[in-house]
Amino acid sequence: MERFTAALPMLLVAAFALVVLLPAPARACSCALQTPAEALRTADAAVVGTVVDVAKGPGVGFDAAVTYALEVEAVLAGQLPERLEVHSSADSASCGLSATAGDRLGLLLYPGDAGWHGNLCSTYDADELLTAGPATAPTPLPPDDPDPGDERGVDGWLPLAGAITGSLAMFGALALWVRRRA
Repeated sequence: MERFTAALPMLLVAAFALVVLLPAPARACSCALQTPAEALRTADAAVVGTVVDVAKGPGVGFDAAVTYALEVEAVLAGQLPERLEVHSSADSASCGLSATAGDRLGLLLYPGDAGWHGNLCSTYDADELLTAGPATAPTPLPPDDPDPGDERGVDGWLPLAGAITGSLAMFGALALWVRRRA
C-alpha cells in the first residue's frame, strides 16, 4: 500500500499531462463542389443579401460563434424576412463564414437550434446564385430572435471539465503525499 501511495502523485501527474497535452484533432474545411443550380434544388432556404452587422458570440477557438445580420435583397428558396440573422462558426477551418459589414453574399441556409445557419460551403457569388433560380422579394415577417443563446453544447465543456477535475485530483494527491511525508 505504501508503494502505491508513493507512486500516486506521479500517476496523477502523468494522467493530467495526457489529458492536457494530447493534441486536439485537426480540423479543416472541405466542401463538395456544386453549381448554384444544383445547390438550390436541395436548399432549405437561399438568399442574396448584404451583411449589415457582425456580432461575435460565445466560445473560443473552434467553438466560437458569429451572428451575421443580413439585409435580404432576394429570396431563392424558402420564406424569409427582410432582415435575417445567420449563425456560423467564427473559424474558417471549421467552415465558418468570413464576411464583414457591407459584403454582398449568396447564401444557402439550413435550420438550426437558434435559427438559420450558414457556412463557407453554402456561400456562392450573389450574381451567380441569382441567375441560377427564380428570385422573389423577402416576405415581411418579424425578424429572427436576436439572441442565439449558447450553442456550445456539452462537447465544448468536456475538455475543460476534464482539465479541472484532473487538476483538482493532482493537487489533492500532492497535498496528501506532502502531508504523509511530513
